[in-house]
Amino acid sequence: MIVAAESNFVLQLAFEQEEGAQARSILDLAANGKIRLVLPACALFEPYETLTRRHRKRSRLLGQFEQEISELARSHAFSAVRDTCRSVAGTIAGSVTVEAKALDDTIDHIAHVATIIPLTGAIVAAATSYRQFLYDLTAPDAVVFASIASYLQSQDTQPKVFTTKDAAGFMKSQIREHLESYNCRVIPRFADTLGYVRHHLTRIN
Repeated sequence: MIVAAESNFVLQLAFEQEEGAQARSILDLAANGKIRLVLPACALFEPYETLTRRHRKRSRLLGQFEQEISELARSHAFSAVRDTCRSVAGTIAGSVTVEAKALDDTIDHIAHVATIIPLTGAIVAAATSYRQFLYDLTAPDAVVFASIASYLQSQDTQPKVFTTKDAAGFMKSQIREHLESYNCRVIPRFADTLGYVRHHLTRIN
């Protein structure tokens, strides 16, 4: 079975978010040769943009937080508040290094386990066509979709799954029907994908 994923799969793994454990189990199945995990190359780089936006937002909030604490600490009644809040500020500031390393390690692991679909000129052209003439997709989603569709088109009729947390982008009926023509089911939760894959593996064994 082929399981295709997008950048949210990487984010859930790296930051151990709500479906991170299920994403980890899917990755482990691929590492053990039970399934073939496939990701577009762009899905390994989009998370860095997400991380950068997240860190910029935290940096702004931290600056505002420290400014308010400094102002509050000027009052004798709250003079100790600076020491009380220092650990919180330190945790927020330190999250940049922790999350960046977690993302680097996760991408390195995925790159050694999964099949990475290279971004080619043909895929870029297809993505542009999908956006302009066929489906209402953002530019990044169009590249992901074009990458996965191109790869699946070249495979045999074995069962395939596209797992995504971007239901708004990829659960449109036209996109599901397009991928179903390659015997690929779109599943919008990693937990449901894991259950579907395990059921399939149990049946064939």
